[in-house]
Amino acid sequence: YGQTFLNGTITDQKTREPLAGVTLYVPSLKKGTATDANGQFRLTSLPAGSFLTVEVRLVGYKTLSRRLQLTNSETTLNLALETEVAQLNEV
Repeated sequence: YGQTFLNGTITDQKTREPLAGVTLYVPSLKKGTATDANGQFRLTSLPAGSFLTVEVRLVGYKTLSRRLQLTNSETTLNLALETEVAQLNEV
């Protein structure tokens, strides 16, 4: 593996506020990380030129899955998460 890395910022789709504690996981590599207080993350030591699927999760938000190709030493992934709408059945 070269010095290829993936970084970016995860925000709330509505408020545009950065989201802390979002988990990003690459199943094929069994590697993951989480966003810091500023919604920023960095995954390092990734295989250059490969296609990866990244799963993005936070409780209360819809899970996102993104497939991307790591083209050079640095790939940026900025995403906005959508809140999960709780379905309440009124009686």
